[in-house]
Amino acid sequence: MLKKKNSLMLLITGLLVTFFCGLKNVDAETQPLTIVHTGWWWNYSYNGTYKSWKYTFYEFSGKIAYCINPQVDEGPEYFTGDWSYSNLPNEKKERMLLLAYYGYDFPGHQQDGYRVATQALLWEEAGATPVRFTSERYEHGTTLNIENERNEILRLVNNHYVKPSFNNTEINMNTGQTITLTDTNNVLGNYEVFESSGADISIQGNNLTIKANKSGKINLKFRKKQHLVSAYIVYYNGDAQRMLSAGAVDPVYSSLSLNVTDSQARIQLTKLDADTNTCKAQGGATLTGAKYKVVNSKGIQVDIITIGDNCTGLSKLLPYDTYKVSEITSSNGYQLDPNVYTATINSAINVNITSKEKVIEARIQLTKLDADTNTCKAQGGATLTG
Repeated sequence: MLKKKNSLMLLITGLLVTFFCGLKNVDAETQPLTIVHTGWWWNYSYNGTYKSWKYTFYEFSGKIAYCINPQVDEGPEYFTGDWSYSNLPNEKKERMLLLAYYGYDFPGHQQDGYRVATQALLWEEAGATPVRFTSERYEHGTTLNIENERNEILRLVNNHYVKPSFNNTEINMNTGQTITLTDTNNVLGNYEVFESSGADISIQGNNLTIKANKSGKINLKFRKKQHLVSAYIVYYNGDAQRMLSAGAVDPVYSSLSLNVTDSQARIQLTKLDADTNTCKAQGGATLTGAKYKVVNSKGIQVDIITIGDNCTGLSKLLPYDTYKVSEITSSNGYQLDPNVYTATINSAINVNITSKEKVIEARIQLTKLDADTNTCKAQGGATLTG
């Protein structure tokens, strides 16, 4: 009795599986195929058989598609799926997806020549060789020249995984320091910044400019730009030829490491008398006590330098940057220095600045009076002038 029940259950399970699997394509939404005859004929050999037939453009709801099963007739409508429906081995997948990616849909490739070249390259990758397009069947008439388009697509595909020349290298630099790296592989312009915590980064063509904002290890990561965001599509239906629409490809990353040392230096400011060019003040004036503010490249005041008895003042230790130094309080008897000085710290050596100031000058006014009258009026024939 137990054996009969188990047999019945297996029979029911098998019928249900067969039923639902059979409904897979019935319930799925189909994509209608649009065919446009180009007026050209394709000519190639596949699996030892030479054929020539009308070359047509394929589209699904306005989306460009390419035939990937040579010498197989197309169907009226299709289901959509992934590479497992392509009827092609997995080792063909990566390159064929790249050929479609860099084909007609790639920026600047929206010409029929690129569409034809993409189809030819896909057929050849699938095993057809060689592929030629002519105005009449069996390679009669005019031959369509798509060499430039073919070569450009192949160049892009073959360079897809080329990374910037500084990829996976380590750079030593200091906090606040700015460096520029040039990519000698000439591909940096195809990348964007993916990760840059701890550094300011900009990409201009093949030049990468980096400014480290903190000390320690900083890991930078770049990702190759993608012009397509949707996934590729394989179209299938029974024994009809499979077709492919281009989509996003696997991302390509590049990395760079920074070893950042918190190196610092000081700004040393010397104040001199502008007339004597020395540290000796004139009259009762003094060169000590003057104060200068120090502002970093972000416009933030980071220190105040005070001039001491030896006519010099020293800032605190400052990280690599370009600073503006200006007097905010003059010393007794001297005019305020109107100049703004620039101090760039890019090594561990102190930066020296000299400020020359004019002493405040005044005139002595002398009045001569008659001692008896205490006035400016002279007595008798005397005179107070001269």
